[in-house]
Amino acid sequence: MFILQLLQDVSHLASFCNLIKFQHAFREANLVADALASSSHSMTPSKLWVDSLPLSVVNSFYLDLFGPTFPHGYRFV
Repeated sequence: MFILQLLQDVSHLASFCNLIKFQHAFREANLVADALASSSHSMTPSKLWVDSLPLSVVNSFYLDLFGPTFPHGYRFV
């Protein structure tokens, strides 16, 4: 049910936009999002970063910014 509610929320928020586009991106195309999602499973309590990145994703950030692209199926560890 969580995914259904999430989709309904996204649809509702999207209705306020004049133009919106959704596009799938493989995790290899966004290492920071993948690193944040992976590290969030071990965070208690939840955390919010406003002006900086958590140290656990800094390397992924620089790889996304300056590094090579990775083929689908590649797993950065």
